[in-house]
Amino acid sequence: MKKLFKKLGILLLLMVLGILLFIILNYKSDIPVSTIKAKYELPHSQYTKVLGMNVHYTIEGTGDTLVLLHGTSSSLHTWDQWTNLLKDKYTIIRMDLPGFGITGPHPQNKYDNQAYMEFLNAFFNNLQIQKAHVGGNSFGGYLTWLFGLHYPEKVDKLILVDPSGYPLPEGTDIPLGFKMASHPITAAIMNKITPRFLVEKTVYDAYEEDDKISQEIKDRYYDLLLREGNRKGLTEKMQQIKREHWQRMSEIKAPTLIMWGDKDEVLSVKAAPRFHEDLPNSQLIIYPNIGHIPMEEIPQQSAADVRAFLN
Repeated sequence: MKKLFKKLGILLLLMVLGILLFIILNYKSDIPVSTIKAKYELPHSQYTKVLGMNVHYTIEGTGDTLVLLHGTSSSLHTWDQWTNLLKDKYTIIRMDLPGFGITGPHPQNKYDNQAYMEFLNAFFNNLQIQKAHVGGNSFGGYLTWLFGLHYPEKVDKLILVDPSGYPLPEGTDIPLGFKMASHPITAAIMNKITPRFLVEKTVYDAYEEDDKISQEIKDRYYDLLLREGNRKGLTEKMQQIKREHWQRMSEIKAPTLIMWGDKDEVLSVKAAPRFHEDLPNSQLIIYPNIGHIPMEEIPQQSAADVRAFLN
């Protein structure tokens, strides 16, 4: 019996040491905003004060305005290639949403649907955007159709790229990082202990073609998550956001383009026909062998489809 207790004691000690080593190796301090700006500002980066936030955005091109909204844990950089391909005919405006990118956290810690709608409306007003085409990917796609529902007078056409919005089916395989961010206990841990492999796994989940994921992309997702306040912003957003108003989607009359990768492991392409059916004035394009972010995996083809739709 003494030998058994001794072995259990050694095993327990090794487990404790293992946990301590994991914490030491994965504890990460916030990255100062100045450091993030120096590394990730773009040549066209600008800032505007919106609801107490210094919002990072860019404006490029000439012509009708197209506002682009990124997804969860992403940033305006996700639209780099679309911007380059479309700015010859469109004024492309993109921003880092509250809780993400250089913009950082909401000062009142508000990340529910109403808060994001108030933010987008205030952003439009700040930049004197009276009406625009609006597009978004994933969570940004959700905000896009919500904005079209709540502010129809401010939208012309909508572009939904692998959007979220419907309640997730039972048994949906949510990416591990997002799942942990959604639970109060693991979220509190994630705010300080952030394993790089967990962030990179989320990036790999978003792509179908892994060879298109550069070290620069992985660094950017990780660094921007560690920007001061963004980890807290992510976990709060994951806990505050509710999938609402999808029953009212048929009220959206704006012409809408729905784009979806058929290998999307984040939001299943099975939802695409439902969006197409519920949006009365919509078109649907499904891309074979493409993941969650077509604008990064197949920028030329997806941008060409956007151009044809807006024309």
